[in-house]
Amino acid sequence: MKALTLWQPWATLIDIGAKLYETRSWKPKLWPGHLLAIHAGKRIAEDALWNGAMNEAMREYWRECGSELSQGKVLCVVRFRGAFQTERIDEDDPDWAAMDEGARTFEMGLGDFSPGRYAWKFDLVCRFWPGIPARGAQKLWEFDLEGALREMGTRNGTGTSFERRSNLRTPVLPEDGPGGDCCET
Repeated sequence: MKALTLWQPWATLIDIGAKLYETRSWKPKLWPGHLLAIHAGKRIAEDALWNGAMNEAMREYWRECGSELSQGKVLCVVRFRGAFQTERIDEDDPDWAAMDEGARTFEMGLGDFSPGRYAWKFDLVCRFWPGIPARGAQKLWEFDLEGALREMGTRNGTGTSFERRSNLRTPVLPEDGPGGDCCET
């Protein structure tokens, strides 16, 4: 499975379903339907946590899960739905065109939608709480999800199951702490 490492808090925002697009300067060699692991890198962009849209998106997460952000872990698996040129996203992505202005402004506050970039669109498929330890890399990289889950099950004496999720704008947070609404690891 391919994986993408993101700095925090962007990885968590995808994990909780608050961020639907990831913006990049390059178009991925992926096709719609391709599964992609989202990895939280070791770096946290502390200054980004306090921008308006970011702060709003993270507020409920902090209330439910505390202020710790996972680092060096795969947080979720998403389904890639396409990469759209940011200057043509209105014409090329019907979901973007159907969003109300407030939702678009909010999403644009969570990424760099300047001309010449690509907005990668995702649907959240599965979450892991608190994440699967993994070493990340730049660009797209290979992640052996089955092997990592097998290794964790052997180490912990337990297996890990997938819980399928639909892509929701409302953050998807664990109910009653870790494991309530996530895949347990």
